[in-house]
Amino acid sequence: MFAMVLFASFVVTNAVSTSSALAVATGGGDGGCCGGGSSYSQSSYYNQSSYYNQSSYYSQGSYTVAATCDAFTASKTSLPYGGGNVTLTWGTSHATSVSINQGVGTVSADGSKTISVTATKTFKLTAVGTGGTKNCTVTVTVEPASAPYCDAFTGTPTTLPVGGGNVTLNWATTNATGVSINQGVGSVAVDGSQSVNVTASKTFTLTATNVAGTQVTCTVPITVQTATPILSCDVFDIDKSIVDKGEAFTITWATSNADYVSISGIGHTSSDGNYSTSVQADTTYTLTATKGSETVTCSDSVVIRTDSYSQGSYYSQGSYGGGGSNNPTCDIDASDEHIVKGQEIELSWETTRADEVVIKDNHSHTLLDTDDLDNDDKEDFFDGDMKVRPLEDTTYTLTVSDGNDDRTCTVKVDVENGVTVLEVRDQQPTVAGISLTQVPYTGFDAGPTLTFIFYGLLTLWALFIAYTVVLKKKVS
Repeated sequence: MFAMVLFASFVVTNAVSTSSALAVATGGGDGGCCGGGSSYSQSSYYNQSSYYNQSSYYSQGSYTVAATCDAFTASKTSLPYGGGNVTLTWGTSHATSVSINQGVGTVSADGSKTISVTATKTFKLTAVGTGGTKNCTVTVTVEPASAPYCDAFTGTPTTLPVGGGNVTLNWATTNATGVSINQGVGSVAVDGSQSVNVTASKTFTLTATNVAGTQVTCTVPITVQTATPILSCDVFDIDKSIVDKGEAFTITWATSNADYVSISGIGHTSSDGNYSTSVQADTTYTLTATKGSETVTCSDSVVIRTDSYSQGSYYSQGSYGGGGSNNPTCDIDASDEHIVKGQEIELSWETTRADEVVIKDNHSHTLLDTDDLDNDDKEDFFDGDMKVRPLEDTTYTLTVSDGNDDRTCTVKVDVENGVTVLEVRDQQPTVAGISLTQVPYTGFDAGPTLTFIFYGLLTLWALFIAYTVVLKKKVS
């Protein structure tokens, strides 16, 4: 339009200028009169239709205009994870065609359209006009899924004693759509607690997963304590408790879980072993076993005979009447001096020149007292052994007497915490005042003769009853 106005102005201006020029040129001819009609004819000189033909010179159909994008908006430019619906709205000018990418396609010059957006996209509107193309864009952002968090994961308790026990697991998560715990627990709620039994050390791992499949883990270790190896002196025994000077004897020992073992008078030794030696005087040997800062000891003794002759070859107790000392001697040992509560051990003892033997413990129990036995039976208990189960630290005292002198020997057994007599091997001592020679079911003492008479009378009585029954039958 601007070009057409400019052109018309140019034509009119030039026409006026030409007319003026002609008027001036001819005006002098009529002596200054304004009879322009005779000297200038617009129609004859300037014919607008012939000089300027708008239809032939200027054709509006060949004139072009560029398209414009007046507006292009989205109702939402940010969507949560997963997306949603968005309405696109647009307006254009001088557009012969309009289209939108991202699968929208051709649209009207002005309009709106609702579409589903599941991922971040930039929409581009293209407006095409006769004089050019215009593009405009709008971006819709879809937020990513919120990351999962393990806010807390604990176990109570985290340390269990030997053998294990129950543990309560507690947990809390954020942005999780699924939660699982290993070690056989499986899928659980996003927040919660559960009691589990744990018998061995293990680590529980919680896995939290969000809607996008992103995972986060957290752990809690549970420790089950293992049994601490117990340092112990299992065996410490001298095979001869009474010897002659220079007579050989053997010391035998065994330990458990010891790092270092030594025996007084011998020195450093192996954990288990035996050693032969001899002595010239009464001697007590002590074994010391260590493990780290822990130490246990056990001991045993040998006693030199006080007479000057070998008891086996020259001295017969009860018939020998002179020479040397007549004092009684004793020795008592335990098969194990360091035990757990209720463990069975064996007490063994040896005596010489004894008339009476008594064994007691420090808890007021009498395990053996030969004063309750006949003289013929006493000698069976001057040497012997028995099994016991101490329930607490116990000292066993052996007292021997020859009527004039006494001698005592002791052995201590260390336990965690009385005593139960289980058996007296190969002997029948009086225990708790009950003689083991009593006839069953009768409650009275009976020797072999009385026992024979008792059963003989029972037999005669049975024969009498049988005879009476048969005789009555014949009479009837």
